[in-house]
Amino acid sequence: MSAPATRTALCAAALAASLVRPLAAQRLPERLRRVDTWHAASSRRPVAPAAAASQPDYLAQIMGGLVGLALGGVAGGYAGVALQGRSAQACEDCGLESFVVGAMVGSSLGLPLGVHLADAGSGNLLTGIWASMLIGGAGIAAVYAFDSPAPYVVVPLAQLVASIAIENHRRSSPASP
Repeated sequence: MSAPATRTALCAAALAASLVRPLAAQRLPERLRRVDTWHAASSRRPVAPAAAASQPDYLAQIMGGLVGLALGGVAGGYAGVALQGRSAQACEDCGLESFVVGAMVGSSLGLPLGVHLADAGSGNLLTGIWASMLIGGAGIAAVYAFDSPAPYVVVPLAQLVASIAIENHRRSSPASP
C-alpha cells in the first residue's frame, strides 16, 4: 500500500472504531454522570448559582480556538517533519507533506484546548478533542481521496463549531433535580 492509501485506511479505521457504542460495563452510573451535584458538594468553596447559569462568551471561545489552532498547527507541523526524520531529504517537498499532516493533527488537538481554556475549563475537554480529531481525520482522508484543498478551510471551521458546541453543551442542558 502506498503512503496516502495507508493514511486513508488508518483514518477510516479510526473513524469506524470511534463509532462503536461503549459496552455496558463502560457506562457510568447515573449518580456519577451528574458531576455538577457531587463536585459542588465536595468543593471547599461554594459554587455560585449565577456562575452555572451564565451565558458563554463566544468571542473568547472563538479567539481561544483560533490561538489554539495556530499554535497547535505550528507545533504539530514541526513535529510531523521531525517524526519523518532524514527520509525528507530524499526529495525537495517530502517534508511539506509531513508538515501539513502534522499541522492538521496539532491543530486538531490545539483548537479544542484553546476553546476549553478560554472558557475557564468548564466544558468537556476530552470529548472536544475526540470530536476534533475525528473531524480532522475525516479532513485528512478527504484531502487524499478528493485531491482537493477545500478540507483545509472547511475542517478547522467544523472543528471550531464542534468544540464550542461541546464546551457549551452543559450550559444548554436542562438541570436535573
